[in-house]
Amino acid sequence: MTHSWSFSSVGGEKRVNLESGEDLKHLHALDQKLWTALSCPVNGLEADSRTLKLIDKDGDGQIRVPEILEAVSWICEMIANPNELLEQRKELPLSSIDTSNPVGKQLLASARIILANLGKPDAQTISLEDTADMNRIFAETKFNGDGIITSFSAETEAQSLVIERIGALLGNTPDRSGKPGISAESIVAFYGHCRDYVSWLDVGTAKEILPFGEQTSEAYTLFERLKEKVDDFFLRCQLASFNSDAGPIFNGISESLKELNRVSLTQCESEIASYPLAQVSVQAKIPVSQGLNPAWREMWQAFCAICIPGKNEMDEATWLSIKALFQPYSVWIQSAKGKPVEALGKETCTQILQENLEQELLDLVQRDINLREESDSMILVDQLIRYYRDIFFVLKNFVTFNDFYSPGKKAIFQAGRLYIDQRSCDLCIRVNDMAKHKAMASLSGMYLLYCDCTSRDGE
Repeated sequence: MTHSWSFSSVGGEKRVNLESGEDLKHLHALDQKLWTALSCPVNGLEADSRTLKLIDKDGDGQIRVPEILEAVSWICEMIANPNELLEQRKELPLSSIDTSNPVGKQLLASARIILANLGKPDAQTISLEDTADMNRIFAETKFNGDGIITSFSAETEAQSLVIERIGALLGNTPDRSGKPGISAESIVAFYGHCRDYVSWLDVGTAKEILPFGEQTSEAYTLFERLKEKVDDFFLRCQLASFNSDAGPIFNGISESLKELNRVSLTQCESEIASYPLAQVSVQAKIPVSQGLNPAWREMWQAFCAICIPGKNEMDEATWLSIKALFQPYSVWIQSAKGKPVEALGKETCTQILQENLEQELLDLVQRDINLREESDSMILVDQLIRYYRDIFFVLKNFVTFNDFYSPGKKAIFQAGRLYIDQRSCDLCIRVNDMAKHKAMASLSGMYLLYCDCTSRDGE
């Protein structure tokens, strides 16, 4: 061993003393048999959970020796004089940051940027209050390294408008400032949708796709709603032609009408709609104006006004020819592309493509990404301050249990004080799994009292 340790008898055991920055720097060389604890949970301790979560690098909710050593090694490298760590200061002097290594130099620069963004460019110390709200830190920055640009990042009004449109149609992603923004993926997808949508609409201008010109869309909507009803009508007529008894049966709804007569017809629209579109006969023709099922009359007449204008009736051959005419339109509709930008309309999409700001927006994203290292370092400043303040506090409760054995202090695993039966109990510890804990309780040689603690309002 290249480092000399000092020991004290604490709690009936020989325990290592952590007395200097050199002790912390050589902690990796201390035999783990001499550590009082080898793991602890992140939650449920009387310590800053955000600091503990930073130490818990694998995020499994448990801190172990290798993670403690990694945290101690890192902070010792970042601080010029590790002896300061034993003071557990709440504010970190900028002069304490070791700029002899590249990371420390970057952290100092980032700390100055944070203070400048908060309106404190001349401050010589930085605290957790300064780094607690990263949204506030990045609030006035156009680029912050997260690969997300906002309308605030735009250099022109046209760029800003497109950014807002992309966010509105494809969904926003909050950037580090909390502002809604978009990513490179969203930009590429948006322009792809615009190109697909305009191209798809251009294909739809072909004459064979629009058999009824500008009214084709309206006619097709009516066709889709009427198709099953009209097919049903002509099939009934075919059965009437096949069997002379079928016609009267299909048209014989007198008994149903007697039932309907007893109630308000406005309450029977669905039943009325179930009757044939018109009178079933071997002639198999649907009139346009007279003798129509009232539930379908208005829709049928609107359809006929577009597809057979001036005609008084429609036979099956005409109906089949209309169905054939709609086939190309149906295929085109089902192949629709660019749905996410449909709300913009063709004119706006065409204008967006003509302005061709896609590369400009992607360049803005790249400018943002280029600041990733600097911005990530700004976030790392929060870790630096937390470790500077808390790392020795954690070590005293992990390696030595110093706080537990020191009069007037409490260890991080102690959950306050319990008053009961005119006594006070100081060794109070949170128990997450009482059943599992009780299985070992008989081996403790102590009196144990389990308590369920709730607030007066039952929370």
